[in-house]
Amino acid sequence: MDMKFNGMWLWGIVVYSVAIFSSSLLIEFDLFDGALPLLSDIFSMAVVSYAGSRLLDVRTLRAVVPYALVWVGTVIGIDVLFHLPYEGLIFFASGNIVAIYVGVFLAPFFALYPHFGRSTSSL
Repeated sequence: MDMKFNGMWLWGIVVYSVAIFSSSLLIEFDLFDGALPLLSDIFSMAVVSYAGSRLLDVRTLRAVVPYALVWVGTVIGIDVLFHLPYEGLIFFASGNIVAIYVGVFLAPFFALYPHFGRSTSSL
């Protein structure tokens, strides 16, 4: 298994950065009400997670799991740094935050399919 350790951490930071950028755009255009921010964060983080998996050329389930775990860990770590001092643990009790973490974790698995002409064995 050819692990790209720089890709693990850097793509985790990129995932978070894109979500912050999309949230900032919503705030700038006064669109930060209702479900739009949550959907924007989930969508942007999931798309970047998916793209990272494709660009890192992850081909098997065994190879994608470490990336997904590190990316979720990176996002959680950055949330701890940014939100824990100000909001406390109540920040992590939100279903919206859990949905974002689940989206970041699951999106790389979709990069496995379809891989036309490539092996996609599960283990």
